[in-house]
Amino acid sequence: MERLSADDDLGVRVLLAQNHPHASASLLLGSFLEYHGHQRVHLTTRPNFPTTGLAAFADHEDPEARALTARDPHTAPAVVEHLTHDPDPAVRAALARHPNLPPTRLTELLDDEELAHEAAANPALNLDVLHGLVAAGGQRDRGA
Repeated sequence: MERLSADDDLGVRVLLAQNHPHASASLLLGSFLEYHGHQRVHLTTRPNFPTTGLAAFADHEDPEARALTARDPHTAPAVVEHLTHDPDPAVRAALARHPNLPPTRLTELLDDEELAHEAAANPALNLDVLHGLVAAGGQRDRGA
């Protein structure tokens, strides 16, 4: 596997990453960053796909690479908040669910038509607010 992981042919590396049960974190991440074809996103579902260190991609030119930041539990709150303003809707949605999203921004997103559902799924959402959403049938009481 080591020899194939270093193969010059991206296709070989991607196929290895997609199919080998013990594909390394570096092979999976490298394949994700280099490959832009069919089923790219499925690389992130492989068991060894990394989570830590992905905040380093917050400023990447590729929106799918920026969205990886949402998978890093150590992404700084300021970075999470910044990416909820990203030009790409998928990046904004991914980061609206990040538990490190500052509470004030999380509350703002509950009133954002585009991101309210993602914000409501954020595990850091205050339980009282969540109960209020459930009681109101998903409609936020702006006075709360």
